[in-house]
Amino acid sequence: MSIFKILSNKEFDLKTINTEDIQIKKFKPLKQNIQHLSFPVMVNQVFPNGRKYTYPIIPITYFSNFKKAIETDLEIDIIINYCQYTKLKIYVPNEFPEVFELFVEYENVNYVIDDLKVYVVKQMDGFNYSLPPSEFNKIIQFFNKQNKPVNNIFVPFDVKSAFEYIHGPVANYVLPALTGLDEDELKLIRKIKFIDPRTNIVIDAK
Repeated sequence: MSIFKILSNKEFDLKTINTEDIQIKKFKPLKQNIQHLSFPVMVNQVFPNGRKYTYPIIPITYFSNFKKAIETDLEIDIIINYCQYTKLKIYVPNEFPEVFELFVEYENVNYVIDDLKVYVVKQMDGFNYSLPPSEFNKIIQFFNKQNKPVNNIFVPFDVKSAFEYIHGPVANYVLPALTGLDEDELKLIRKIKFIDPRTNIVIDAK
């Protein structure tokens, strides 16, 4: 496990830790003050092509045990890709002049598959999700699993819309069934692209 420190008064550039991808495991306040866990850590990513992403990680969400030292006991398990384009900063409102500090414990991510393609074909009555033979073979090669990938999964329009209204994107649930991989194994794939094979256009990516 490795550690770096982030502050509320300046951004921490992840490229200084000299890796591409990390898995954040724990946030820990330097002064053992639980208030320091209540402010979001803002993740800011700016890529060379101009794409920008900003999203928060809320450390207090993972805090579980008040009897121990004030720190997150649960593994946060947040993966940040492309560290060379990413900066972190603790966000605090202007009325808090104090500088907040957090230790961040992390591990390097060792991806098994860098890129996985999933075909999505829109048919008259629904969507058909499938793995090209090359992607099917990647999963067989890199994951020693008894549950092998399946050839395809069909989701009717009415089922998709009703399901997503309650549970969110259906692709999140199709992936484990299609690939035969559980949630932890899917995290070992750097990028999953959903592609229309007729146009080769990327519809979505995870």
